[in-house]
Amino acid sequence: MRKLIYALVLPLTVVLSTACSDDDEKTFGDLTVDNKKELTQSLSADENSATVTFTARDSWAASVTDATATRAGLSWLSLDRYEGGAGSYTLKITLTDNTSGADRKAVITITTAGGDTFDVQITQVKTNKDGTTPPTVGTPDEGAALVDKVIREHWDGGYQEETVTIDFVYDTSDRITEITYTEGDYTVKRYLLSYGTDKITVVEHYDFDATESYRSRSVSAKPGSDGVGNRRNSRGAAATRAEDYYQKDYTFNLNSNGYITSASSIDYDEWRYDWKVTYDSQNYIEKVEFTETDNYDNYIVDCRWTDGNLTRVDIDYLEFDSYFSTAVYDDSSDNEKANIDLNFLAVQADEYLRIDRSGIMVMLGYYGQRSRGLMTGSQATEESGYVYGTQTYTYTRNSDGLIDGIRVVNRFDEDYFDLDEYTIVYK
Repeated sequence: MRKLIYALVLPLTVVLSTACSDDDEKTFGDLTVDNKKELTQSLSADENSATVTFTARDSWAASVTDATATRAGLSWLSLDRYEGGAGSYTLKITLTDNTSGADRKAVITITTAGGDTFDVQITQVKTNKDGTTPPTVGTPDEGAALVDKVIREHWDGGYQEETVTIDFVYDTSDRITEITYTEGDYTVKRYLLSYGTDKITVVEHYDFDATESYRSRSVSAKPGSDGVGNRRNSRGAAATRAEDYYQKDYTFNLNSNGYITSASSIDYDEWRYDWKVTYDSQNYIEKVEFTETDNYDNYIVDCRWTDGNLTRVDIDYLEFDSYFSTAVYDDSSDNEKANIDLNFLAVQADEYLRIDRSGIMVMLGYYGQRSRGLMTGSQATEESGYVYGTQTYTYTRNSDGLIDGIRVVNRFDEDYFDLDEYTIVYK
């Protein structure tokens, strides 16, 4: 009798177990999510991973949208893969620490070739597991005026060539999370910034169609590919990264003062730069040392300061001739009034620009103390003594005393020059 009862209970247990598993599943056409609870997930500020398991009966692709900022693409959340064929998958989700001071949300969308789809809602709250709030990195100085956009008009030899608009997006802590450069209707490049407790990561997309999803965009055959749609890097190896074709990734490590001490960049063909930064006792930048993948473009930047202003930058190239640039400044303290460094917004001296390979972080003030005054002139000189560019800078101010216009004349000789005019709009 006991054997009969056991025989009856065992199948019943299997049925109940199967029924319970079926209740956890949720089907969307050719897509089945193993655990429907994974469709809505909430993580603490210091949680950095999550998963979603599903079965696809068709090929599929994934895209990510920042639901907080209602825009496509973001740098604080990534997936271990963005497409696949029919089969079962556990998609790994990686998040950076949330130091924004506010909850943030993302939507992961899985779509089959046949159009079936489901969304995964991810919320990362502003507090850690233990209930504490992580320190906020990258907030502007108290009272600093926030730049909303900059319009740059460029003339070459008296002929207007281009107008570029630079737009800045901020989070609830007034930190810049996105910078977009557009020329007319064309998006030239876009930077997405994400803040950790002791680092900042930046994703740069350039030469892309802004209407397409950064991560789900397919890679077609292009110059440098093998002709069947597989990217190849500059050394002939097949590129394997899932990101957009034209992309660079940066990681900036910060010291306790919030200044960059080391950094690295890697672009779409796996080309890598590493650099380290040293400061003096007053947090003025002294030196930047760059190394490149094949040690071909290694160089050292030496910085000299006078009365709180960066007056000379020397570039010592290990494989090329060296150069230096010098600058003079006014006696104002107007450069300290905006949340970005206006000198590095408008500077035309190449050596000053070589301090930072990203093109934005020195402008955002992460390379130590900024110059107190505003540049009125700069000059670029080769090691031989040949001067290959002289720049003059003039400024206008609005009724609040903030710089709202910069005019830069870049003269190459007596007869030839180009001109840049910057219009600065504040929030």
